[in-house]
Amino acid sequence: MIPSSVRSIGASAFNSSDIKSLVIGCGVETIAENAFAGNANMESVAITAQKPPTAPYTAFSNYSAKLYLQGGQDVIDAYYDAYTCWDRFTGYPMTVAQRIDGEGETSISGEPGDRIQLSATVWPADATLPQIFWRSTNPAVATVDNNGLVTVRKGADEGGCRIIASTLYADGPELVYDVNGSDESGIDVPVADVTVDGPMEVYSINGIRLGDSTEGLAPASTLCAGAAVSLKFL
Repeated sequence: MIPSSVRSIGASAFNSSDIKSLVIGCGVETIAENAFAGNANMESVAITAQKPPTAPYTAFSNYSAKLYLQGGQDVIDAYYDAYTCWDRFTGYPMTVAQRIDGEGETSISGEPGDRIQLSATVWPADATLPQIFWRSTNPAVATVDNNGLVTVRKGADEGGCRIIASTLYADGPELVYDVNGSDESGIDVPVADVTVDGPMEVYSINGIRLGDSTEGLAPASTLCAGAAVSLKFL
């Protein structure tokens, strides 16, 4: 499977690799000589590039494989008219994905280190290329693996982040998740801003007694790792 981010496939790149079902993303523009030669058992080639990639007749050696293309007869004709290698195949139209369906909300919230498993499927179910590809627009905030497992890295205030599920289809559907991570610094309430009358005792959020006055105390974030102090009136 050649992802859509690939623009060129080099000479003899997959020569004699015993590929049976070849899938090429929409970004490929050139295929060099013997790139897929020697794959005698190849049964199908599916490619979503709307413009036929430049390729010599030696790019493939097995032209009995079915060529699946995204689009109608006009795209099939464009590939046939490109000659070199493409006119040696028999072209067939793909069943194209219309949308990507996900489970749950499309907003992700979590603390740094949290992991969230996302799930997505293409519709219709008989789409020729049902594969889902995941990417993060800001890996510093959240990353995602090939299976849709998101790991929150930082709070969303470090910058916007989206997790995107997409397909190999040209201009195909996408499913977008917004990441709303938590800020590690917590609530920062300056103790000096608290005004009270009468005797009191001042405690940190974890129960440590800090004194009987707020005077001279640092902001709460430095006292108790991001949580406000509590006051006990006597």
